[in-house]
Amino acid sequence: MMVESYIAEKKKWWIFPNPPHPYLAGEAALLLGPFLAGSLWIKKFTYGHFGRYMLLNAIVDTFFVYPFQRAMSRAKLFRVGTFKEYHLLGIFLLKAALMYVYQHLVVEKPKPQRALKNNSIE
Repeated sequence: MMVESYIAEKKKWWIFPNPPHPYLAGEAALLLGPFLAGSLWIKKFTYGHFGRYMLLNAIVDTFFVYPFQRAMSRAKLFRVGTFKEYHLLGIFLLKAALMYVYQHLVVEKPKPQRALKNNSIE
């Protein structure tokens, strides 16, 4: 997220005219607030069902990219810069898929099965 934030700032993918703090990226409030909480809740409610997980992410991200982002733009809090709205939606869905894969392959990595020892009494 930090690398993405750095690149987005340099290439002006999205713009936060009034960041909350001079040392924080403008999107820090979104990343540490609704995105973190939303990601954890979506993962919890759709645990083990990748299709449901992606569908719910698509619904929530579409809401953010279109009506919410447009309202934030009118309020001059956030606006899409060189990105188009559908690019932003694609980035969100790609990050959701990567988070699911990371959770599945790295965090919940299947534990190797131990060989069963023959404990027969002779």
